[in-house]
Amino acid sequence: HESYMLADIEPWVPKDDLDGHLLQIRNHLQNELGVMVTHCSPHPFGVGFFIVRSTLTRDTLVEAFGFHYNGVNVVKFRNHDRGSIGGQRM
Repeated sequence: HESYMLADIEPWVPKDDLDGHLLQIRNHLQNELGVMVTHCSPHPFGVGFFIVRSTLTRDTLVEAFGFHYNGVNVVKFRNHDRGSIGGQRM
């Protein structure tokens, strides 16, 4: 479970748009940052649940300030076993 993480985005978007943002985030990680995403899915405590290939990669993404993934929104990652900090799917 060490390579699991949750994603949150700012500014918030309507609940109906979250699935599209989940795919944009995955594509940004893979295509722009070269991160191997082995799994992503919606999650009730954030935009999505992601599994990346290594713990080092996960730790780097979690420690970062965030990434502009579509020119408007910023995604921030956190460890999957940390409490919710504003999950949008609730």
